[in-house]
Amino acid sequence: MGTTMNGRRSGTGFTLTELMIALAIVAALLAIVLPVFTSARGRARQASCLSNQRQLGVALLAYVQDADDQAPTGLSPTTLFAGRLPLNTAWAGRIYPYVRSPDVFRCPADGTPAVTGAGTLAEYAVSYGLNRNLSDSVSADTTTATAPSRTALLFEVTQSAACVTLEDEGLSVSATRVSPVGNGVDGTLLGWTRAINTPGNDSFALYETGRMDNSVHGTHDDYRGRKGRHGGGANYLALDGHVVWLRGAQVSSGFSARRSTDAQSADGCSYIGDGLGPMPCAEGATAGRHRLTFSVR
Repeated sequence: MGTTMNGRRSGTGFTLTELMIALAIVAALLAIVLPVFTSARGRARQASCLSNQRQLGVALLAYVQDADDQAPTGLSPTTLFAGRLPLNTAWAGRIYPYVRSPDVFRCPADGTPAVTGAGTLAEYAVSYGLNRNLSDSVSADTTTATAPSRTALLFEVTQSAACVTLEDEGLSVSATRVSPVGNGVDGTLLGWTRAINTPGNDSFALYETGRMDNSVHGTHDDYRGRKGRHGGGANYLALDGHVVWLRGAQVSSGFSARRSTDAQSADGCSYIGDGLGPMPCAEGATAGRHRLTFSVR
């Protein structure tokens, strides 16, 4: 250990200086390598999430084909609104026979517990929401869509779970959460059967897409953050079945435009059944200023 008077080593050990240099080199290498591993893991999760959405897309389109071109609509419970509205709540339970695995409904990057509860009412994480505009109109006929390749069908959410193995997701008994629907506008993400979303309540589903264009309205905040969970963006499934990664600003949120060529607007669309007055309109599906829109027309 150490050195002799003539500078030669007296043993086989390292000096303190040499150890410090070695540790500095290791630290520098870790600083370079760890972000690479983290980035690779993130990309792997994004790819797995994209694959899940693609499988759900196949199931949704198969359901639509068997249901005479109707989207998987359900009825919202009377505890959520004064009347029963034609919303596509409980969509995951409707398509479960075409999926047959609750794991497909969960993105691996979603921190929501995979399973909670037990027995018939076991809740499974649902990392995706369905475009509610498909059934906020007079009918849920998907053939009325003007440009399916430009209309969002599924988007990413977090803090969401439902009894997906049941067709009605337990709405007929005591379920309190359902697979969510929304159109990107604050205050319109529905995934709870007993109360409307309240800001700061971590029991409610949140958009995990990064803030979409045209999304801010009123006092609600349905977004987890300004950036999506996959590298600042999120995966989307379009109505024609293709999946794409986009930043929130590339997606036009809101209720369906009156005409397919309309630009998005902060108001001009009516919200069915609640008397809230004008709501944001998403860009018409053929307007072309965004990669995707929530408008069916």
